[in-house]
Amino acid sequence: MKCCIIPDDVLKKVKDKQSLEHSQEIREIRAAQVVLKKASKVPIPGDHDEVRVLYDSHNTKILNVAEDNIIEVDYEQEHKNTNSSVELEMFDKTYDFFLQKLGMESYDNRDAIWRIFMHYDTKYNNAFWNGQVFVFGDGDQLFFKTFWIQDVCAHEAMHAITEYVTQLEYKGQSGALNEHISDVVGICLKNFLLKEGEQWNWILAEGIWTPIIQGKGLRTFTLEPAYDDPILGKDGQPKHMKDYVNLPYDKKGDFGGVHINSGILNHAFYAFVYRSGKKPFEEPLNVWWKAVQKTKAFDDFAAFAYNTIQVSGELKGHLEAAWNDVGIIPRKKEWTFWDSIRLYLMRYH
Repeated sequence: MKCCIIPDDVLKKVKDKQSLEHSQEIREIRAAQVVLKKASKVPIPGDHDEVRVLYDSHNTKILNVAEDNIIEVDYEQEHKNTNSSVELEMFDKTYDFFLQKLGMESYDNRDAIWRIFMHYDTKYNNAFWNGQVFVFGDGDQLFFKTFWIQDVCAHEAMHAITEYVTQLEYKGQSGALNEHISDVVGICLKNFLLKEGEQWNWILAEGIWTPIIQGKGLRTFTLEPAYDDPILGKDGQPKHMKDYVNLPYDKKGDFGGVHINSGILNHAFYAFVYRSGKKPFEEPLNVWWKAVQKTKAFDDFAAFAYNTIQVSGELKGHLEAAWNDVGIIPRKKEWTFWDSIRLYLMRYH
């Protein structure tokens, strides 16, 4: 699975044919093609080792973990010291947040090394997880200023966890659910890092645009659009099921609108936080994470909503009201024999 932060329709609007074609090309390439070699500077992970390695792609499309490409390594347990690389520092904060709030030791909960590549390709307008490594372009500096934003890092890192925990199919409602889970964790980490007294911030990827774009970020959890711009148009993420966008299940249709319809679930999480009066990164995130662990590969919005209700405890009333706010009726989805066949085919074909 290869998950990008920037959907293809946005790349089309800024006429970035290079990044668009390359994003589609990468989806066809297996993660195994990453050149994985042992680097002497990188320790072999053991119990509770927390290894993060930042690499330089040197503005090429090559993801080579050879020692000469290492920018910085951090394997400090319970990270305390600040790295010289701002980029690695963002992933360290993400790692700590995952451990503290999700109880995850790396994305596989088995101390897997986090390998992060920066300076990918030339003026590449995206960031993604390809199944083995995290990859960040520099942006074209015309429309996209940077992808090195704390909640973007958490978003991509959560894709890795979701892949290991749920194996959600990346299309339609299950794909939109995948994107939503990453958005939720990203926005929760962003709010977790706010200073005392600061108001909750519900804008994802704030600072991603250059001044030429009239927008605050890439997506929002509120009813406010993230952007309203002559080039991009108006942010079209729906916030209610009545506005669900039906698109083809192919690359041209954003695999059924995975980056679009995720807005409905995002708004439900926002409504739950405000109805419950809880901090987003505490009880609400805990409910969502418990539900994620109950989620299966082909679950839709209603099935995920049902999972959240089952683990909501005394917050059940607030959560039911939040799902009602976005027009989702929680419904249990039974796993069938044919689902097992579909999962097998998805894994190996």
